[in-house]
Amino acid sequence: MLFFGLTKAIFSKLVKHNMLLARAYSHHSLLSAVPKIPDLVKTAKAKGYTTVALTDEDTGSGLIEFYQVCKQEGINPAVGATLRIANVTTDSSSFGRTKGFSKIAIIAKNNQGYVHLIKLITTARIIQEQPKYHLTLDNFQNYGAPNDYHFFVSLCGNDHELIGQLKQNNLTAARHILQVYTEVLGAQNLLVELAIPTKKDDPKMIQQINLNLASLCDQFGVPYLASPAPRYLDPSHADTFRVVLAIRDQLKVTQVELERDFSLPTVAELQQQFAYLPKACDTSNLEQQIALTIRCDYDKHANEAFFPKLNLPKGQTASETLKWEAYLGLLEKFSPEQKN
Repeated sequence: MLFFGLTKAIFSKLVKHNMLLARAYSHHSLLSAVPKIPDLVKTAKAKGYTTVALTDEDTGSGLIEFYQVCKQEGINPAVGATLRIANVTTDSSSFGRTKGFSKIAIIAKNNQGYVHLIKLITTARIIQEQPKYHLTLDNFQNYGAPNDYHFFVSLCGNDHELIGQLKQNNLTAARHILQVYTEVLGAQNLLVELAIPTKKDDPKMIQQINLNLASLCDQFGVPYLASPAPRYLDPSHADTFRVVLAIRDQLKVTQVELERDFSLPTVAELQQQFAYLPKACDTSNLEQQIALTIRCDYDKHANEAFFPKLNLPKGQTASETLKWEAYLGLLEKFSPEQKN
């Protein structure tokens, strides 16, 4: 009885530790996630998370609402986005529609990181939108040296080539990938998410992969963490998520099979799942590096202008310039192609 009491007391103490939910999705990830932002924040708080990172797919459209709700609920907000990045182990000339990319989550540490985040989303969606929205590691060099970066880059567990190489027992390739990321981004700006077993995986195999990954991260001084990456909040929402995916992929609901449970576990459940790597649920140091303030009171300053100042052509008003640019865009989009 004494042993049981001590074990229970120790476990209860672990549960009270701060915990960062490093990757979460809302309905702003169109046809890829279910939660509304208020539900996401309130549920994460109830399940023991103290900092939540919203990292919707290819967009920052929900970040302001998310920031406001987090402040109301007393949760530390971390703003981010999930973006594709060209694989280190794939030649860029061989990009395909489904191969050649991994997923990373960019998480702002502060206000400057938030500015950089928006610019990186823009780069992916406007400058490098083919064959899919994506970044390359070279894009990060536009933000100075690693010591100048104001954001984390998290390698997204099951959705990153690092886990793929480890599943193939290719430790040399995995070490090379992490070395390249560390050299470009700096160990202090990197996070590595551990693998989560799918229905097809042997849990013991995934555990060994995570042990190998943790050892690799320790060698490079890169923190690793447990990240459930929820797409819905409760296991009972799985059928709703299947409907969403069926719409996205133009399938019947009966044809959609989820590879794993994408619900949000409690912090205690996450700690229990990764008990063999307790450091994976110790995120206090990471949380201390995330602090930003976003101005959200635009509705109270309706008469103020928040648009960037542009250098207009001489003699033209903003309205005239807008009309001219729209006309040129119309010609470019709809005029017949010139034949040689």
